Amino acid sequence: MYLLDTNIISDLAHNPSGQVARKLSKIDPDEIFSSIIVAAEVWFGVEGNPSFRSRARTESFLERLTILGLEPEVAKVYGKVRAQMSANGTALGPNDMLIAAHALSVDATLVTGDEKAFSRVPGLKVENWLQP
Repeated sequence: MYLLDTNIISDLAHNPSGQVARKLSKIDPDEIFSSIIVAAEVWFGVEGNPSFRSRARTESFLERLTILGLEPEVAKVYGKVRAQMSANGTALGPNDMLIAAHALSVDATLVTGDEKAFSRVPGLKVENWLQP
């Protein structure tokens, strides 16, 4: 299973024939989803920029993408991982911590362009589809 991060969905909107789109085309659509946290970040980006040229593509992709809500298990994982990372001085921002916890709680690989930050999360599987 693959959980798409905000920058991956943004890349799809701006580069519908790019390498992220090519990678997605080789994966079973039932294995691709995202988090409600990511969807909220994407919608913030769309709504915060009225001249956003890729709005229709973004909306269409989000309508087809399975967006998972937060279940109680995410909260448990979040608390554990955030406490551990805070003690080590390596915690991420609140939204990124929630996205990481969501991916961990459903045993998904997080697909992100921010591999450096997310690779600090213990046990999180990370792939960067923006790298050639």
